[in-house]
Amino acid sequence: MNSSKLTSHLRADPMWEEKHVKNCLVSDLTIADDEGQSRQAGIIPSHVEKLVEDILARTLQVPITIDDNNVVVEGNHRLKAYEALSNRYPENPRWQLIKAYQRSFKTEADRRAYQLDSNSHVPAKANAKEDYAQTVNSDLKGGFIKGMEWGSFNDDSGNFNKLVDYVHKAYKHLGVGKNSAKAIAKIAASEAPNGKVKNYTKDELVKEFDLTNSLGWSGKKSGDVSNDVAVYALGNATHIFPNLTGNSFNKKTSDDRVATTTVVWQSNTFGLDGSDLDCYRANVIKRINKANKSWLLSPNAKLVDEVFIAPQKLREGEENGKKFFRVKKKSNGEFDASSIPTSGWK
Repeated sequence: MNSSKLTSHLRADPMWEEKHVKNCLVSDLTIADDEGQSRQAGIIPSHVEKLVEDILARTLQVPITIDDNNVVVEGNHRLKAYEALSNRYPENPRWQLIKAYQRSFKTEADRRAYQLDSNSHVPAKANAKEDYAQTVNSDLKGGFIKGMEWGSFNDDSGNFNKLVDYVHKAYKHLGVGKNSAKAIAKIAASEAPNGKVKNYTKDELVKEFDLTNSLGWSGKKSGDVSNDVAVYALGNATHIFPNLTGNSFNKKTSDDRVATTTVVWQSNTFGLDGSDLDCYRANVIKRINKANKSWLLSPNAKLVDEVFIAPQKLREGEENGKKFFRVKKKSNGEFDASSIPTSGWK
């Protein structure tokens, strides 16, 4: 519940609070675990302290909400503030009781919708995109969104736009516009399984390359130097400048024997297929070639000496899951994007 909802109830029935809100012992109430909260950040101590000051100055303005089992549905921070006040002033019974509105929920989806709708009381933290996304993600995984299944979400390219429409319709009354709905949908579905494209964490990628490379490199993490080779995992084209180029420059400045190898993969596989990977790889090669041709470099100096492509295609042009493709070079020393097979490699 928030202040506007409480005001609406009181306008409709001035006796609403007397009829539906009761004083509950703080010690009898339970804070929901992380899965039961609509806020992704959980309990934030600084926010609790702000509420303590606000309650001391104005008393509790809006009751918390609890379910039939005395579990807090919304108002965790307010309950924590009361616990803090009870510990701070144990002789004052005022802080041992908190106003609570008790209600039932037919479904978990109803419960989550209520939590989000309530997250605007003063001085409450406004809902962030991540909070909405967490709820939408739970709805997707739980099968609450008609026509969509978590396991096959990425099999239909139209699902993303449908999800955006769903988010916009569900939370438009809370001020979520079309652009915000798109951002929320992207976060919510970012980890949905992709049957077309394999993904790695950076650590997984480095470990796989360590086991299969022919450079004599044996490292534990991105940036490690082994056998005079520094290997950097690159999962986003925007990380070429300054991450890759800057780190390579530092390594080569410290030791002119070091050669830099970049292992390229697409870390954001959301909604992608094989053709998207082809475009991404070509763009990365283009940017690396540009970095290697910088006028700041002396003749024949390179920031990136070798490029390997991680196998990610699972369907069209399936790629050998254990072999990284070494990008060939042109006669002028540039990396040749056209040498990367679009139909897989063995």
